[in-house]
Amino acid sequence: MIWNESRECISRDELIDLQGRRLVKLVKHMYYGTEYYRKKMQQQGIEPGDIHGLEDLDKLPFTTREDLENFCSFDTHTADVWSECAARTICMSGLSGRDKILAAYPYGLSAGAPGICSGAEKTGAAAVPFSISNSSKLAAMMKESGVTAVMCTPAYLMRIARMAEEYGLLEQLQLKTAICSAEPWQESARKQLQTKLGIRIYDIYGLGEFAEFGTAGECRFQNGMHVQEDYYIPEVIDPRTQRAVPDGQKGELVLTSLCNERIPLIRCRTADITSISHNRCRCGRTTARLERISGRTQQQLFIRGKQVSSGQLETALMQLEDIRAVYRVSVKREHHLDTVEVLIGPDEPDGTLPADEEEAVKRRVAGAVRDIIGIMPNTIVAKQGKKRYFDGRKVTVIDKRTYN
Repeated sequence: MIWNESRECISRDELIDLQGRRLVKLVKHMYYGTEYYRKKMQQQGIEPGDIHGLEDLDKLPFTTREDLENFCSFDTHTADVWSECAARTICMSGLSGRDKILAAYPYGLSAGAPGICSGAEKTGAAAVPFSISNSSKLAAMMKESGVTAVMCTPAYLMRIARMAEEYGLLEQLQLKTAICSAEPWQESARKQLQTKLGIRIYDIYGLGEFAEFGTAGECRFQNGMHVQEDYYIPEVIDPRTQRAVPDGQKGELVLTSLCNERIPLIRCRTADITSISHNRCRCGRTTARLERISGRTQQQLFIRGKQVSSGQLETALMQLEDIRAVYRVSVKREHHLDTVEVLIGPDEPDGTLPADEEEAVKRRVAGAVRDIIGIMPNTIVAKQGKKRYFDGRKVTVIDKRTYN
């Protein structure tokens, strides 16, 4: 199903013209309405009159996450854009107004979960908001309410599968589709979960500064994530040269938001590594497609001379599926020697790891990390007072070393 055929199947020439007009309007809006951007453009010697269309995009300066500290705003128009993007990605996965969609994300300052619910309702589907803090009752609730789809992180979908299996509910769920985002994962893990749950799982991409859930999403052919190009201009650049790379070549994803009036971001460097394809998809959509995010430009670590990505550590720890835990991996330097510490905490806000299992868990976690970094880490099980060290993600990697 295609939610908005006039935009998702627009001809490339029409799309480029639309993007160009919106870019020109956005640059004027930013230049005359935002002092920070005006100074940034003036430093580059650029004025609004220098931008005539999409062909002038590379004249504009990049935006970084550090720049975003100068902005903190939200409006109803931006909410409408995010709702539209969520509706499109929901329909891309084959869902419709007949479905019941569980939104299993944290409900806090993030606009992600409300955006999912708004997008689901836009399609006519029933939205079922569910706080991840109540996951002990999740499988039974899904059975009773007849949920047919779930939107969550890959790690949380693994938890759903475990709980359904534990309570003997796998065969009783009406689940047919899952849409996952917010965490890196491997194709092998997706295939394993698809087989276990008997469903199709789709990737979507989003950032809090853009459409948190729906900047891009997979269609039924699962051959890349379609970007909502009428709202966002994607570029993939070589992070060293800052120049565009050819289709199919990996680089850093750069996004420009064309319609977020209060958060006008031009050429925002996401630090996410992907590749792009402009070939027309078999589904009929003409929009560019992104490969699944394979890493981040800022995630490469050198530990005692060995290059390691935090994505490798995330993958290794997420594969310990039977251990219900979250992890904080800290890289430190003590007496001029690199050391690694892994803090292990329960994956439930009020939970604890069984005391009789702590040593076994520590050994398995240490072994998984050692296989990646080449040295034995120090593993610590977090007590009640240390839960503040976890930021809600399954795996957090922090480099605490200084190089003075």
